[in-house]
Formats: sequence, C-alpha cells, structure tokens
Amino acid sequence: MSELSAKGRGVGWVSTEVWQEIAPAADSIDRRERIVLRRTAIGITVLIALAVLGWWSGLLVPHVATDGSSQGQADTATRVVVFEATLVNRGLVPVTIDSVSIAAPGITGARTTPAPLRLGPGSSAPLRLQLTVSDCARTLAAVRTTEEGPRVEVEAKRVWGTVETRLDDNVSSGVKHLVYLACGVDSEG
Repeated sequence: MSELSAKGRGVGWVSTEVWQEIAPAADSIDRRERIVLRRTAIGITVLIALAVLGWWSGLLVPHVATDGSSQGQADTATRVVVFEATLVNRGLVPVTIDSVSIAAPGITGARTTPAPLRLGPGSSAPLRLQLTVSDCARTLAAVRTTEEGPRVEVEAKRVWGTVETRLDDNVSSGVKHLVYLACGVDSEG
C-alpha cells in the first residue's frame, strides 16, 4: 500500500492514489443525476414558499387580532368583567369566531357577543367578552404568575375546519387589569 499523504487531496487515512482514482468519478455527475438534483431543489423551494404563503394568508393559522384599542368594566359586587375591543382579520381567509376560552382558574362563563362573529378578509368587528370571576384567590394567584395575563383564545372556524388561536397580549393584559379590579385589588403589585 502506498504511503498516506496529509497534503494535497489525501485526508488522514486515504492515500493520494485513491483520491486520484475516485476524483474523476466525483467530478462528473451524469445528466440524469443533475436533473434529479435540480428537480429536488426546486421542489423543496416550492414547498417552503407554499408553507410561508399559507401561514401569511391565514390558511394555516388564522390572523385574528385586536386593533390595539380596548375598554372594559369590572363590577366588584358581582365580579363580572366586560372587555370590549375591535377584532381584525388580517388574513386572506374568512373566519367565524364561535367561542372564547380563557386559561385561568376561577374564571367562568366567558362568552362573546355577538356569537358567532364573522370576519371576512381584512374586515373588523366589535367583540364584547363577558366573564365572571368565581374564585378571586385562585384567579389572582394564576394571573400574577404571568406578565401579560391569562391566555385568551378564540375558536376560529374556517371552511376546512376549526382551530383555536390566541389573541394578542392587548386582550390578555386588559383582562388581567379588569380581573384585579373585579376582585377589589387596585394595584397589580
């Protein structure tokens, strides 16, 4: 066997002679292999582009958010919280909001009006969320552990199925503030 070379094309355990024998085969890919490689690269690129387009358009994940403005009321006697905001469908696909859920213990009766709420592409509609804080101690303990507040999710129905999607932090922080007020806590500290 010939001596191993650390310079040139030899790498550690492969001799220069072996590299010289396999180099022409490695450099010459036949036409069929180039076509397959090119088609594979194009196919992967198209799939990535379709996934990005599907996400951006709202096909995969609905793009429902608030317009940034909101208002609300909290009644300390009944512990009823009413949160109002304008929902905007930023996607290219119409959605129907059937229900709202809030991920915090001690909150019951979360409902929206109007229900169902239909949003066409680019359209907006007022959302009125009403809920009752049934256990202030549990609810306050839960909302104090999050910076933005409880997760507020809507069930968005599209032609091909239903998916839950989280509303933006404006809603969560607004609900958090109103929960504090409903429980008679002036400061969030």
